[in-house]
Amino acid sequence: MAWTKEQETAIYKDGTNIIVSAGAGSGKTAVLTERVLEKVKKGISVDNLLILTFTKMAAKEMKERIGDKLKKEGLTSELAKLDTADITTFDAYALSVVKKYHYYLSHLKSHWHCSHHNSF
Repeated sequence: MAWTKEQETAIYKDGTNIIVSAGAGSGKTAVLTERVLEKVKKGISVDNLLILTFTKMAAKEMKERIGDKLKKEGLTSELAKLDTADITTFDAYALSVVKKYHYYLSHLKSHWHCSHHNSF
């Protein structure tokens, strides 16, 4: 596939997290799938990546496309990790963090204060 300069930057940029924001049908899923494949080829396990989308359908499609790419490249050990990889929606990931670390939040309760006064 021929990538635009911006898409290539998103795929190959190293050393930083990225946000891909573009209109429907612009290739976001293809770009992110290719980025994941590049990361895996460089030795980063798919279960060490955090891939967030806005919809369940987009997360499902992303996971399927990544699986197809891993299978095509013969990366079967990474393919086996795909079901536990963090490829999900923003809200589902946030909920999983709260569930996982809820005990930390209960210790902070005494330090939280909410004002009932409108300060705007």
